[in-house]
Amino acid sequence: MFLISNLHQPIHQPIPPPIPPPIAPFIPPHIPATIPPNRLEELDLNDLSVELKDVKFTYDKSKGLLLNNINMSFPRSAIYGLLGPSGCGKTTLIKLIVGRLSPSSGTVRLNGRPQSDPNNRIPGVGVGYMPQEICLNGDFTIYETLNYFSKIYGLPEDYKKQRIDFVIKFLDLPDRNRLVGVLSGDQKIMASLAVAIIHKPPLLILDEPTVGVDPVLRERIWEHLLNLSKEEKTSIMITTHYIEECRRAHAIALMRNSKILVENSPHILLTDIGTDNLEDVYLLVCMADGQTQVGVALPPTITSMRSNASNGQHLQTLISGQTNTVSHSTKTVQRFGALIEKNFINLYRQKMQFLIQIVMPMIGIALFCACIGVLGGLQDNSPVAKKLSKIFLNRINTKTILFLITCYLLAIGLTALSTITERREGLLERSLVAGVHMYEILMSHVFVQIIILVFQTSFVMITVFMFFKIDCKGSYLLTSFVMITVFMFFKIDCKGSYLLVFLLSILQGICGMCFGLLMSAIAENTRTALIIIVGSLMPYLIISGIVWPLRAAVKSVSKTNRFFRAIGMSRTLSGFQMVKRDLIGTDGTRPTAPGNKGRGRGGGGGRLVVAGIVLGGLAFCANKYFCGHKKSR
Repeated sequence: MFLISNLHQPIHQPIPPPIPPPIAPFIPPHIPATIPPNRLEELDLNDLSVELKDVKFTYDKSKGLLLNNINMSFPRSAIYGLLGPSGCGKTTLIKLIVGRLSPSSGTVRLNGRPQSDPNNRIPGVGVGYMPQEICLNGDFTIYETLNYFSKIYGLPEDYKKQRIDFVIKFLDLPDRNRLVGVLSGDQKIMASLAVAIIHKPPLLILDEPTVGVDPVLRERIWEHLLNLSKEEKTSIMITTHYIEECRRAHAIALMRNSKILVENSPHILLTDIGTDNLEDVYLLVCMADGQTQVGVALPPTITSMRSNASNGQHLQTLISGQTNTVSHSTKTVQRFGALIEKNFINLYRQKMQFLIQIVMPMIGIALFCACIGVLGGLQDNSPVAKKLSKIFLNRINTKTILFLITCYLLAIGLTALSTITERREGLLERSLVAGVHMYEILMSHVFVQIIILVFQTSFVMITVFMFFKIDCKGSYLLTSFVMITVFMFFKIDCKGSYLLVFLLSILQGICGMCFGLLMSAIAENTRTALIIIVGSLMPYLIISGIVWPLRAAVKSVSKTNRFFRAIGMSRTLSGFQMVKRDLIGTDGTRPTAPGNKGRGRGGGGGRLVVAGIVLGGLAFCANKYFCGHKKSR
């Protein structure tokens, strides 16, 4: 009875949940579960894409070496990982390879030739370079950026469109008309990578391309690099401080303290040291550095294998051959056209800046006319003061001074920040590696800025004729729409040539542009350039003889000002012609300057041309030195 009653009582014991089946680890479909290593033995170690022997480099000997006795052997069609912490010299080593720096000692050879050999086409189409920073213009769209570099590399029009469509789709970039500046961090990195691979270069150098990238996207990048290495025989150098991701490289070099500690295949290093982690390999190699223990090194292996070749026959074949690339060597005209298009697009995107450059000269002259003049002079019942006022109004030509300052100063402002902006964004460095020459960059800026200067000078002359009522009688030579407008609406008599006035103003502006380019090359940043320009303007104008005649200056100053008065501001608009060496009077006569005995000292226009050439040469030399060496630190 007791048992039966117990059977009818409810059971309160919990029922254990069912044991779920084991869950297999998730593996994305495009990532293999086991990644086979790339064997260095599969490559021809006599066929080297990059070879460095005993390379040393320093900016200043007193500050030590940035690269110390570097030996590197980079086989063709290999993926070469350059690993090491920040500041160990990876970026400096890359700049030696791409030709942006020259070694202090040692040799750098590419494809069996010296680095400077034009057959390497490096800098140029022979290399695809992705710097550590984005180094792209944020005001350009994705398509405009890829189109600019495609033209620099000389891609055919049909192939260019195919490559742009491919890289945008492959790298999963957004709308091609989206500005680079509004992209996310990952998308900017992908846009930078797209620029590097757009022309299928035989040598691809990527400086930390996967830092901060999504893991899935990082895997896609590696898959594409492996495909380029295997299918298209592209030599790929990649720098990173993610050591483990270089497990799939053919060879790796571990750098520390400006030296390469060890260089060999990841598979060999893991096997010889007896670990399955590359970070442990790097740790042990760093601990062994400087001790009697010697690590495994790749150069002796390559050297010994190359010595077995028969009299360097394979190496001779390599030297006589050409690197394979779909691009052709672009001409200066093609690169110049691409640079001009880039500058116009940049100007179009900065509409407010362009408007200010055109309108501000008119506003400045209008305010000067409204606030300064005879109506604001001294009282009539003060004879001495009235005479002094007349002296300043008659002897100091305020119209000429203001006109010259406007043309010269605004031209400086047009170009002073152009090179600094490109250098700060990194676009200058990337364009130089792509094969653009510094003189092409300077001339493209000058070409575009001259067009702006024409608009500026035209509007300034309109304002001058409206407010100052300049009397100019003589032959009517109306050579521009602005001159026609002035003649028709303001009925101004011409006592000379409008064309000469217009051209002299343009030449004066070109001198200002050259000075602005010089300042942009010397200055470290925008603030420094502006301080130098503003601080040097007034002394430069005074020493040039605009405010006070040069003959009335102290002898010590008059000897010095010969270096500054080459711009010829005061003589240019005082009546000197570009060809004749005498002065044109208001009545058509040609009086001789005192003390010159009719010979003169040269026309103002000629001085302007000489000044433009001199300042342009200084700007070119300064850009070549500072942008190519000092800015690479």
